[in-house]
Amino acid sequence: MIRTKFTTKSLTHLIELAKEFEDKLHIWSEDNMNATWETEILIGDYEYFIIVTVENEEDNDTNKLEL
Repeated sequence: MIRTKFTTKSLTHLIELAKEFEDKLHIWSEDNMNATWETEILIGDYEYFIIVTVENEEDNDTNKLEL
């Protein structure tokens, strides 16, 4: 499990980051089919937080998958 926290003070930046993370995680998950992720957005006083948690169950067959 990997958990990463990002902090910003700009609501606009928060929205841009959240969209960028989702887009990149969708692309990444195509090569890591056994992985799941969760994105949490927390709103505080004058600060915004994005917490991304990635769970990856290792499976050797994933790397051999051909489409």
